Amino acid sequence: MSDNGIDKDYQALKSDVAQLRGDLSALLNSISSEAKSKRADASEHLKNKFASTKDQVGDKASQIGSELRAQQEDKPLLFLLLAFLVGIVLGKVINSSK
Repeated sequence: MSDNGIDKDYQALKSDVAQLRGDLSALLNSISSEAKSKRADASEHLKNKFASTKDQVGDKASQIGSELRAQQEDKPLLFLLLAFLVGIVLGKVINSSK
């Protein structure tokens, strides 16, 4: 009689372990799919943010370039002197590193 009770307990325990295994598997699959979804969303957000920042930087660079060209046309001698000084500084830096 006690063997019959032990068999029932064993079968119940076996059934519970199988159910637990199935529940854990479903939970892990759910977590995995949620993580993939969040990773895809974050990746898309970063791509959009990068594209937006790239456009802003490009626009700002164009604006600065236009302003510099306008100033160059207004004061060409100043820009010639500035270019000469930058050349001297770069030459000294390059020669001092050798």
